[in-house]
Amino acid sequence: MIQELYHISGILLYFSCLCISSCAFLYFFRKRGNYRSNFFLAIFFIAFGMALVRNGLILSGQIEPDNQLTSALWNIMWFGPLFFYYIKLIIYPHYLLRGSDLKHFVLPIAQTLTHIVISIQALMNPEQENTYFKYLYSIEGIIFLLTFFPYIILSFRYIKYATVSEPSQPLWRKKKLLWLKRITKVLFVLAFINSTYVITNFLSKFIFVDELSSLPSYFLFSEFSFSL
Repeated sequence: MIQELYHISGILLYFSCLCISSCAFLYFFRKRGNYRSNFFLAIFFIAFGMALVRNGLILSGQIEPDNQLTSALWNIMWFGPLFFYYIKLIIYPHYLLRGSDLKHFVLPIAQTLTHIVISIQALMNPEQENTYFKYLYSIEGIIFLLTFFPYIILSFRYIKYATVSEPSQPLWRKKKLLWLKRITKVLFVLAFINSTYVITNFLSKFIFVDELSSLPSYFLFSEFSFSL
């Protein structure tokens, strides 16, 4: 039964990846709205789509969770900054990016480079085992949670400030801010649900020296909560 659920879940994740890739393509070439906010959202979709591909490969049984060759697909540190700048630029389209904005992308770039190096090493030496690799995803998961939630909260504050500071704004802008507020709240709730799995698995791994994700049902629902 669990194996069938894994297979079905893998198919669903592939379908989700196809949908999100289509959204990324549309936003790359979307002429309406601010092209810079569209660009950040498209990159967000691509980063998330790559993570879904990896999860789909794992759930469908094609690779193991600790597969190093697919490490380059896992770039979750980009989610927070990309979503934040999508919100910021859609609210303030005339905002000019500065050198100080680069600090938000230090962790994402570092993660991407690290995972590319791991993938290249695994490709060149497939028999060599990286002893630190099994701890990397758990540590990255905690860092992700510590950075992602502040970006979501900051995005919500930008939306709330724009709503309050512009009482006489046109109806279309009010509707846009309301939609942004709702989707930010939903993203916060879904991220909170997924964080419980990440934190409990982290504590289990470093305190009891055993991963809860080794349990099929736990791993299945943790992947589903992330994908949601």
